[in-house]
Amino acid sequence: LVRIVATSSANAAAGIFTTSRVGQFPFNSAAPNYPNAIAYNPANGLVYAYTNSHLYYIDVFSSTPSTSAVQTTGNILKNSAAATFANGKYYYIPLSSDELHAVTFGVTGKSVVSDNVVVAHISSPFNYTMNFGDIAFDTDQNTLYLAFIAEDVQY
Repeated sequence: LVRIVATSSANAAAGIFTTSRVGQFPFNSAAPNYPNAIAYNPANGLVYAYTNSHLYYIDVFSSTPSTSAVQTTGNILKNSAAATFANGKYYYIPLSSDELHAVTFGVTGKSVVSDNVVVAHISSPFNYTMNFGDIAFDTDQNTLYLAFIAEDVQY
């Protein structure tokens, strides 16, 4: 996990950023065991990623960040492809699925209260099977944005 920071608004406007390594998620080069479905929990300073069939976090506020597995009930579906964090929940879409799932965390964000809760079935406006890429949540508008590919066309 790499942190990319502009040290000032002037630097950001000029495209000047510094990078630093924050931590490393477990990695197995056999797909789909690479870190994916990354999301940031700003209240707890945790970055989550799904890899090796587990949800992990790195505490980016810590002076010595380390990687730990989230304490789940074991129901998070394998091979999560896309994720975002909003309203205290980690939302994800498993590979080859049209279901949006939600994971609710305890106060620290390091343990799960409930997981594998289907909050929406996403239907294609194009009558194609969709394979999702990234997702983002606009909490001000309660709007979820999805990138996907359908019939070899990206949206």
